[in-house]
Amino acid sequence: MRKVFSKKILLVFLLVTLIGIDAVIKNFVHLHLFEPVTVWKNFFGIDFHLHYVTNRGGAWGLGAAFHEPLLILRILVILGLGAYLCIKTVPFKKSLFITLILSGAIGNVIDSFLYGHVIDMFHFIFWKRSYGIFNFADGMIFLGGFCLLFAAKKLAPASH
Repeated sequence: MRKVFSKKILLVFLLVTLIGIDAVIKNFVHLHLFEPVTVWKNFFGIDFHLHYVTNRGGAWGLGAAFHEPLLILRILVILGLGAYLCIKTVPFKKSLFITLILSGAIGNVIDSFLYGHVIDMFHFIFWKRSYGIFNFADGMIFLGGFCLLFAAKKLAPASH
């Protein structure tokens, strides 16, 4: 029981820390980034820039005309994932990956309430192809989802 409790405390600490990192980065960008900044250029064909971009939609700005319904959907997903972690007995790795997704989702919802949009800033160009601008929270959502997908077989209960 004590071990389970300490793991939950660790996950809550991670959640709050990641949300805090996201908030600090976005606040810095909001207050100080007025022009694009090149972090590096042509590092093995990869460029990295910082831009201040606002996004009222989902990934790549999709659904920007539906900001409020998207916000409600995001909140429902957060509540659902949070309830899942609280109610079910979930393996630690799976809980960790879901915590990454939750931290990103909460960070983006906080943006929507504070600014009326999500702040994006990281822009990578891979071999002269741009794949969009994203933020730290988006990275956490991607990382958590990626880990969940590729660890799904290991995390699935064994069937006899």
